[in-house]
Amino acid sequence: MFRHALILCIFGLAWGRNINPGRSQSFRMLDANGDGHISRSEIQDQLLENDVDGNWQVTLDEYERRVNAENRDPSERSDLRKLFGHLDRDQNGVLNSQDIDAIFDEADSDRDDRINHDEYDK
Repeated sequence: MFRHALILCIFGLAWGRNINPGRSQSFRMLDANGDGHISRSEIQDQLLENDVDGNWQVTLDEYERRVNAENRDPSERSDLRKLFGHLDRDQNGVLNSQDIDAIFDEADSDRDDRINHDEYDK
């Protein structure tokens, strides 16, 4: 499935949604314009919603504040950090457009620069 961790880590949790939204719900959350595809710009726009200081990247601290990590149980906090670490491809402590591009490119198997339902479900 299209890096379900991406959805959980950056979007669903940041909006205070259930930690495990269904596939259809999470797809709709990412498909901002409702065209049935998830574009690179839709992903990057939502990444920027979590960028507290406006530097085009999300630090672990920004992420933890956004997902209200301090009010979660230790096990859930640990899972959130693991998800963040999985998405941080270069392990530099921030999520940036390069990390998102790498994950997006893995999921976009037909290379049309958008994620459709079939690619999302892989």
